[in-house]
Amino acid sequence: MQSVKIWNDIYTILVEECGASETGRESFVTSQMSPDYPREWRFSGDLGFGGKFWRVSSYFYVNCYQEDETTERKTKIDKTNKRLVDFLDKRAMESSKKTKDGLRLSTILHGMDVPSSRKDVSKPENIAWLIRNISIRNASLEDFNEAMTLLKAIAK
Repeated sequence: MQSVKIWNDIYTILVEECGASETGRESFVTSQMSPDYPREWRFSGDLGFGGKFWRVSSYFYVNCYQEDETTERKTKIDKTNKRLVDFLDKRAMESSKKTKDGLRLSTILHGMDVPSSRKDVSKPENIAWLIRNISIRNASLEDFNEAMTLLKAIAK
């Protein structure tokens, strides 16, 4: 999960739900993309000085110091943690669908007249090339329309 967009999206959740400051966004994104990322990130916001984002393996959550927890803060924590879980679940489903689409596309490409160096659908440059060029020698094939649909889905 090493995308600037993903970490920005996660920080947006912290801003919207917990009042994290926009001034901390760049530092958060940079630190989370580091190979030795911090397990905890203090963002404070509406959760007080002890408001933290936790990253334990691929599980993310927020909390605050127990002594600072109020009913309002507990509600914010619960809502934020639900959004983080939903975000990760959605990413996992998208990733799973892209993997299935990529496998199916690889199978279709095996039977098409395409340079072997362009059949690696894990490379974005190959997806772009295939979208532009696959029709040149393959438009009449039975699986051509499915291949184009899969290419466009993977490109998103």
